[in-house]
Amino acid sequence: MKVLIAREIVKYHGGDLKILSGASLAVEAGDKIGLVGRNGAGKTTLLNVLSGNSEPNGGTVELVGGAKVGMTEQSLYLGTERSVEEEMLSAFEALIRREGALKALEGELSENPSPNLLERYGRLQAEFDRDGGYEYRARAASALSSLSFDPENWKRPVSSFSGGEQSRIALARLLLSEPELVLLDEPTNHLDLRGIEWLENFVKNAKSAVLVVS
Repeated sequence: MKVLIAREIVKYHGGDLKILSGASLAVEAGDKIGLVGRNGAGKTTLLNVLSGNSEPNGGTVELVGGAKVGMTEQSLYLGTERSVEEEMLSAFEALIRREGALKALEGELSENPSPNLLERYGRLQAEFDRDGGYEYRARAASALSSLSFDPENWKRPVSSFSGGEQSRIALARLLLSEPELVLLDEPTNHLDLRGIEWLENFVKNAKSAVLVVS
């Protein structure tokens, strides 16, 4: 089953410099793809188009069945003050919003336990449970533990960690968001040997399709 189809992508830089011309590809579920090319060949430009971060000047990108695309970037976390824990939890923003809506509804029910509100609360709670709403914090904690981050460091800003540690944080956060296609832009740039081994296992075992640029 295909998750993404790109047809005849054209992209200009600065209005007249053509970076991509007629770029086409199809990605199947579970594919592991390597894209290799010299600096300036347009690899990062292509990823930005595939991820939706940049609009092509020509051609189309189709996400089959509304497939979700996740992408890490070369710049990582320069200047951010978000903690490691907050970064992991940000993968579940939709669930966190729904959790807030449930709490607000609980407040309404305490003042007015009407049948309509009770029915609405029960339906929303069942959907929240079905989508992993009562498990996401444990999943984030498990991801941090698997990366060998001790709980006493979870409140530290991501920007305070080394480049290799930031790369692992970015990859783990991406994995938690469960995209159908993962785009990795030169992910070994900040990794030591241990980090590269971690990345190899990540790509090998990922259920998502993975496109790695080097």
